Amino acid sequence: MKLALACGLMVVLSVSDAHARMELLADQVVRDGYGQITADGHVQANRSDEELTSQHLRYDPLKKEVYAKGEVLLTSPHSTIKAASARLHTVNKSGVLEHATIHLSEGQYIQAEHLERLDETRYRGEDITFTECPPDNPAWLLHASRIDIDQESGDMSVRDARFEVSGIPVFYSPYWQYPLRRRSGVLMPVIGTSQRRGTEFALPYYIAPYENWDATFTPRWMTARGLMNDLEFRHISSYGEERWRGALLQDQVTRTRRYQIEGRMHEQWLPGVIFKADVNQTSDNQYLSDFSVDGAQASARYINSQASLGWQGRWGRISVLGKKQQDLTLVDNSTTLQWLPRFDMALAAPLWGDAVVHLDQQTTRFARPKLISGWRAYTHPWLEVPFTPLNGAVELTFQTGVRQWNYSQLRNNPSRADRARAYEASLVGAVHVERVSENRHWRHELSPTVRFDYATAPNQSALPQFDTAFSRLTINNLMQGNRFTGQDRVERMKRLSATVHNEVQFKDEDGGRKWTVFSADLGTAWDFLRSSVDPALSPVPLRNYANLLGAFKLSPTPEFHFSADGQYDPVARYWATVNAAFQVQHKGGHHLSLTWQHTDNRYVPTAINLVGLDLSALLYRRWRFSSVWQYDSVLKLTQQATGSLAYEHPCWNISLEAYRLNRQGTAGNSDSGFRFMLGFKGLGSVGGA
Repeated sequence: MKLALACGLMVVLSVSDAHARMELLADQVVRDGYGQITADGHVQANRSDEELTSQHLRYDPLKKEVYAKGEVLLTSPHSTIKAASARLHTVNKSGVLEHATIHLSEGQYIQAEHLERLDETRYRGEDITFTECPPDNPAWLLHASRIDIDQESGDMSVRDARFEVSGIPVFYSPYWQYPLRRRSGVLMPVIGTSQRRGTEFALPYYIAPYENWDATFTPRWMTARGLMNDLEFRHISSYGEERWRGALLQDQVTRTRRYQIEGRMHEQWLPGVIFKADVNQTSDNQYLSDFSVDGAQASARYINSQASLGWQGRWGRISVLGKKQQDLTLVDNSTTLQWLPRFDMALAAPLWGDAVVHLDQQTTRFARPKLISGWRAYTHPWLEVPFTPLNGAVELTFQTGVRQWNYSQLRNNPSRADRARAYEASLVGAVHVERVSENRHWRHELSPTVRFDYATAPNQSALPQFDTAFSRLTINNLMQGNRFTGQDRVERMKRLSATVHNEVQFKDEDGGRKWTVFSADLGTAWDFLRSSVDPALSPVPLRNYANLLGAFKLSPTPEFHFSADGQYDPVARYWATVNAAFQVQHKGGHHLSLTWQHTDNRYVPTAINLVGLDLSALLYRRWRFSSVWQYDSVLKLTQQATGSLAYEHPCWNISLEAYRLNRQGTAGNSDSGFRFMLGFKGLGSVGGA
């Protein structure tokens, strides 16, 4: 006797195990006298967190088995399986699937003529094909006679593995172990050659014992230098993160032991309490020139190592830090300034209305063994009173304060002055005029600003000079008052400064994008005093009025940017400084950046004229060309040049890079060479059974 149920009805099948409860939906469902259920047409069976769809399904309640065929699709949080047929147990979720394709949740694709499912996360397959590439474009394939998968432990192993790239057999291994998740193993090698290092070969080994930390050990053999051992460690926790790296070799050229230690640590131990450490230390001043693959780092003058412990809260911040600098242009680092340690504090508290009282304090121990060393204590209490009449259209800010600094233990030069005091006041006024178009797509703002600074400061030529320099006037520092960097000097001022800011913004019709189409700034200053507190650092101005300062930006579209800034001498009629940049970012993945930096020799002792290029272009499909170039037209010399050609595939990539760096090292004044890199997504280790 058979009972036919109405089409499209849902049938709930209950068995003794609660986890085997299954809901069945199909065009036609039939139950016979023995309780067996047969479903045909758009069959959909749901049990627990799995869903099975097919064209035909038969359920045996005695064996607790489901047999399905015809476009079988089994989906779960762990995998998605397509098969010609499937026999599955409703309780322990084991089963057998024929002509199956399984897509694991980790991203791997496996085809198997016969696939045995041991439970929710374990599989065993025969006559398989494996890849991590998209199935419609497999750049590499792994063929094997057998595969064992354990998603719970993250293990996968295959027997009789044959590896193919673009249909070409590359190698064979009787046993291949592949990590489904992060796991220790050998990574792809890197091959290169250069004048300073010779031919080099690096074979990284990845170490991943725990989920929250890992490491990479890279032995690198260089025919001209020897063996370099490189170890990088990474860790993350609820407190923060750390990354440390160390490299060591016995250099065959210099006959010395050379090393680099670098890393970063950022942790928050208590609310508002943060510890930071940034380290970059080398054994000698030419290490980066010889071994760094980063052109910017290899051409740097200074590298720094510092650590700080600080608190930041409602009333401001307090920190203690130490800093060690390394001057890469000097063989002996004993004349380079070090901060060991520094106590820094910046607090603010409201008084009445909008008035705020500030207290800045800094105490530093400066260590410079072959020059002057000692302590400096700097204190700066100041008052800030803002006014915003006319609903904010006018802004007025008055500031006044006292700067006091004291020096002690001036080793190597005890005759220096040990204290000074300066009084200062400033008034800043700004007017904001704004207009918005009727359709609200355009916005125009005009903001003139005037600042007057008055400061009585003594002659400070006899004071020690640890970390202070004088900044030449720019459009960015025109409105900051004192232009000394560091705390050893403060300007004597009676100066009037003025700027005009003009800006046009646009918002497109759907309101999705808004950007500044055009902006321009003009400014200058009038110095009533024309005096200097230390002519050795800041010479006396030649005239009362400063150079004309200007900057503008043009962006007719969000992808196009042109900007320039500089200062013009109206007496000698020449541009003292010019900085210009042109950038284009194309939606197709192309990028072009051109820069120009110019400083006239009438403005500084040594002229500067640098031209830079940064180009990245998608040539054809996945082929990309990239280049970085910097040319010094004063020296008529290319300072840095790199060019690379790369093929970027979803599951593998290859790149060839050629470079030249003009920086003196132990083997000459420049270095050139090339690097070759080939990587396949997801390949593990090869070995015997």
